[in-house]
Amino acid sequence: MSGADETCHFDNRGNCVCAAIIEEKKEPLDPTIQTLVNKQQLYLPNALDILNRVGKKEGHWAWWAFPGTKFGRFEGPPKTKVTFGTAQQLIDNAPDVWQQVLQRICTLITNYGYDYVILDWGRVAFFYDFWCCVPSLPQWMITFIPHLTTF
Repeated sequence: MSGADETCHFDNRGNCVCAAIIEEKKEPLDPTIQTLVNKQQLYLPNALDILNRVGKKEGHWAWWAFPGTKFGRFEGPPKTKVTFGTAQQLIDNAPDVWQQVLQRICTLITNYGYDYVILDWGRVAFFYDFWCCVPSLPQWMITFIPHLTTF
Protein backbone atom coordinates (compact mmCIF):
# COMPACT_ATOMS: atom_id res chain seq x y z
CA MET A 1 0.00 0.00 0.00
CA SER A 2 1.42 3.40 -0.89
CA GLY A 3 0.88 6.63 0.98
CA ALA A 4 -0.35 10.06 0.02
CA ASP A 5 3.09 10.87 -1.31
CA GLU A 6 6.34 9.01 -1.78
CA THR A 7 7.54 9.85 1.76
CA CYS A 8 4.64 8.01 3.42
CA HIS A 9 4.81 4.21 3.55
CA PHE A 10 2.65 1.50 5.08
CA ASP A 11 3.57 -1.98 6.23
CA ASN A 12 1.69 -5.13 5.12
CA ARG A 13 -0.96 -4.54 7.83
CA GLY A 14 -1.70 -1.01 6.68
CA ASN A 15 0.17 0.71 9.53
CA CYS A 16 2.05 3.87 8.71
CA VAL A 17 5.80 3.44 9.12
CA CYS A 18 6.71 7.07 8.43
CA ALA A 19 7.67 7.70 12.06
CA ALA A 20 10.30 4.96 11.84
CA ILE A 21 11.66 6.42 8.63
CA ILE A 22 11.79 9.91 10.13
CA GLU A 23 13.50 8.53 13.25
CA GLU A 24 16.17 6.92 11.07
CA LYS A 25 16.83 10.26 9.38
CA LYS A 26 17.20 12.07 12.72
CA GLU A 27 20.50 13.94 12.85
CA PRO A 28 23.13 12.54 15.19
CA LEU A 29 23.61 14.24 18.52
CA ASP A 30 26.18 17.01 18.43
CA PRO A 31 29.34 15.68 20.16
CA THR A 32 29.48 18.65 22.55
CA ILE A 33 25.86 18.07 23.58
CA GLN A 34 26.54 14.36 24.05
CA THR A 35 29.45 15.26 26.32
CA LEU A 36 27.25 17.69 28.24
CA VAL A 37 24.52 15.09 28.67
CA ASN A 38 27.12 12.57 29.88
CA LYS A 39 28.52 15.06 32.39
CA GLN A 40 25.02 15.97 33.58
CA GLN A 41 24.34 12.27 34.19
CA LEU A 42 27.63 11.91 36.04
CA TYR A 43 27.74 15.07 38.17
CA LEU A 44 24.20 16.36 38.69
CA PRO A 45 22.96 13.51 40.93
CA ASN A 46 25.60 14.55 43.47
CA ALA A 47 24.64 18.21 42.98
CA LEU A 48 21.01 17.35 43.72
CA ASP A 49 22.08 15.48 46.84
CA ILE A 50 24.06 18.53 48.02
CA LEU A 51 21.13 20.84 47.35
CA ASN A 52 18.82 18.55 49.30
CA ARG A 53 21.20 18.12 52.26
CA VAL A 54 22.85 21.55 52.50
CA GLY A 55 20.22 23.76 50.87
CA LYS A 56 22.67 25.66 48.67
CA LYS A 57 25.22 25.12 45.92
CA GLU A 58 28.56 23.69 46.94
CA GLY A 59 31.21 22.34 44.62
CA HIS A 60 31.87 22.89 40.95
CA TRP A 61 28.95 21.81 38.80
CA ALA A 62 27.27 25.03 37.69
CA TRP A 63 28.42 24.79 34.06
CA TRP A 64 26.46 21.56 33.67
CA ALA A 65 23.34 22.77 35.50
CA PHE A 66 23.40 26.21 33.81
CA PRO A 67 24.81 25.51 30.33
CA GLY A 68 25.22 28.44 28.01
CA THR A 69 27.31 29.64 25.11
CA LYS A 70 30.53 29.82 27.14
CA PHE A 71 32.65 26.90 28.20
CA GLY A 72 33.03 26.32 31.93
CA ARG A 73 36.10 28.24 33.04
CA PHE A 74 37.45 25.45 35.21
CA GLU A 75 35.56 22.60 33.53
CA GLY A 76 37.83 19.73 32.67
CA PRO A 77 38.13 18.65 29.07
CA PRO A 78 36.27 18.09 26.97
CA LYS A 79 34.51 21.35 27.69
CA THR A 80 30.82 21.84 27.04
CA LYS A 81 28.56 24.60 25.84
CA VAL A 82 25.24 25.08 24.06
CA THR A 83 24.37 27.09 20.96
CA PHE A 84 21.03 28.09 19.51
CA GLY A 85 21.60 25.31 16.98
CA THR A 86 22.12 22.65 19.68
CA ALA A 87 19.79 23.82 22.46
CA GLN A 88 16.88 21.67 21.29
CA GLN A 89 19.14 18.62 21.25
CA LEU A 90 19.95 19.24 24.90
CA ILE A 91 16.28 19.71 25.79
CA ASP A 92 15.42 16.46 24.00
CA ASN A 93 18.28 14.40 25.47
CA ALA A 94 19.11 15.83 28.90
CA PRO A 95 18.74 13.49 31.87
CA ASP A 96 15.81 14.04 34.23
CA VAL A 97 18.24 15.04 36.97
CA TRP A 98 18.92 18.33 35.10
CA GLN A 99 15.28 19.33 35.56
CA GLN A 100 15.34 18.10 39.18
CA VAL A 101 18.41 20.21 40.01
CA LEU A 102 16.97 23.35 38.43
CA GLN A 103 13.61 22.87 40.12
CA ARG A 104 15.29 22.30 43.48
CA ILE A 105 17.31 25.50 43.00
CA CYS A 106 14.06 27.31 42.19
CA THR A 107 12.50 26.10 45.45
CA LEU A 108 15.58 27.03 47.47
CA ILE A 109 15.76 30.51 45.93
CA THR A 110 12.09 31.04 46.76
CA ASN A 111 12.63 29.91 50.36
CA TYR A 112 16.07 31.34 51.19
CA GLY A 113 16.94 33.93 48.58
CA TYR A 114 19.25 33.89 45.64
CA ASP A 115 22.39 35.06 47.46
CA TYR A 116 22.22 32.17 49.91
CA VAL A 117 21.63 29.45 47.32
CA ILE A 118 23.82 30.37 44.32
CA LEU A 119 27.17 32.11 44.09
CA ASP A 120 27.77 31.74 40.34
CA TRP A 121 26.03 34.98 39.32
CA GLY A 122 27.81 35.34 35.99
CA ARG A 123 27.12 31.77 34.93
CA VAL A 124 23.46 32.06 35.88
CA ALA A 125 23.13 35.44 34.13
CA PHE A 126 24.49 33.96 30.89
CA PHE A 127 22.20 30.95 31.29
CA TYR A 128 19.18 33.25 31.77
CA ASP A 129 20.06 35.47 28.80
CA PHE A 130 20.58 32.49 26.51
CA TRP A 131 17.65 30.26 27.48
CA CYS A 132 15.13 33.14 27.48
CA CYS A 133 15.78 33.37 23.72
CA VAL A 134 15.49 29.66 22.93
CA PRO A 135 12.19 28.79 21.23
CA SER A 136 10.11 25.79 22.23
CA LEU A 137 11.20 25.54 25.85
CA PRO A 138 9.50 22.84 27.90
CA GLN A 139 6.97 24.11 30.43
CA TRP A 140 9.21 23.28 33.40
CA MET A 141 11.91 25.63 32.04
CA ILE A 142 9.38 28.38 31.36
CA THR A 143 8.31 28.08 35.00
CA PHE A 144 11.88 27.95 36.31
CA ILE A 145 13.57 30.79 34.42
CA PRO A 146 11.71 33.74 36.07
CA HIS A 147 13.16 32.70 39.44
CA LEU A 148 16.61 33.59 38.15
CA THR A 149 15.77 37.27 37.71
CA THR A 150 16.19 37.90 41.44
CA PHE A 151 19.98 38.27 41.27
